[in-house]
Amino acid sequence: MDLVLDFLLLSASGAACLYCWVLNRRLKGLTSAKGGLGAGVAQLSQSAEEMKAALAATRSAADEAAARIESLLADADRKASALEELLDRLEKTGASVAEKAEDATQKYVDVIAPFLAEANAAADRLFAAIERSPAAEPDTPKNASTIPTEPVQNKEEDYVAIDAAPTKRAARPREARKEAAA
Repeated sequence: MDLVLDFLLLSASGAACLYCWVLNRRLKGLTSAKGGLGAGVAQLSQSAEEMKAALAATRSAADEAAARIESLLADADRKASALEELLDRLEKTGASVAEKAEDATQKYVDVIAPFLAEANAAADRLFAAIERSPAAEPDTPKNASTIPTEPVQNKEEDYVAIDAAPTKRAARPREARKEAAA
């Protein structure tokens, strides 16, 4: 029985040695720098360094962009206030111009109104004189050779020249002219 026990003890220690040897090989493979846990740790360490460098570059770029944006915002605020001042001045100038234009228009209307009234009065006198003239009566022409038998169209008197372009004058009765003058 001793021999069996010795043999079992020897086989158990051999199995333990074999197990230790396999375990040793696995641990060496795991800790090797080429393909094990050491390589993973080294790669992870390198990635961490790259991330730190990228983070520092991003942080500096963000700081530069923030500084540039702040300067642009300050410039925009200055320009916005200047633009508001210009708009206020433009509004005041526009109101002033409109007021001056209204004053000038009123002045010209005031200056021209007596002349228009005078011209209407002269036109009324002229039409009254034409109506009273013997040539205006168709029954008693003084000289039949001077009165045209057919209506003459496009006579010089039928046109009023404005800017050297003739336009047809609209016939207005005396009452319409009086209402226009009033």
